[in-house]
Amino acid sequence: MTKPEFYDIVNMDDIRVSVPQTSHFSIGTSPYYAHQHGLAIDIYHDLTLENYEALSPVSGKILKVKPLIAPKPKIIGGINKDYLILISNPSNSDLVWKLMHVKPSCNVGDQIEIGDPLGKTIRNGYFAYWSSPHLHLEVRPSKDAIRARGGKHFSLAVKTNNISKNSSTNLKFREVPVEIQSIFPEFILSRLPESF
Repeated sequence: MTKPEFYDIVNMDDIRVSVPQTSHFSIGTSPYYAHQHGLAIDIYHDLTLENYEALSPVSGKILKVKPLIAPKPKIIGGINKDYLILISNPSNSDLVWKLMHVKPSCNVGDQIEIGDPLGKTIRNGYFAYWSSPHLHLEVRPSKDAIRARGGKHFSLAVKTNNISKNSSTNLKFREVPVEIQSIFPEFILSRLPESF
């Protein structure tokens, strides 16, 4: 299996997070503390409900792998476990990467590079019905890596189109066609048509 091409979604002085070009990510779409305070990223390599091999969005050494008890799932195929993976940040020893929602195939001491396989995604009671399997990532202080609260803020590596807020440009809206890909009990997956 060849690694897909990755691009940076966070690229600050000592924080680099990269995702496959075909993936999706979200920050504030969860009711949990880290998402509501802009401290976590959920990375979706695929938007279906099938679990898949998660590829690492960061580089570093595996410091800890810890199984956790999760709420009982209300979703088909869900489990009542989660897994915590802590990875060192080679650019700043005061920070670590905290990853969850992946049953790890890696071990403590393994050196991981961006795009390396980490393990298979899981769904548990933390997931809403419509949540596809994904990898949860936080940037944590190394001395307070496991807690649910706290964490380090980051900025997305986004490009803007240089339209100022005071610009006289009139934005026009139109209907956007979508192609229905799949209909699940929990949600409908659609995408923009290639001709759009």
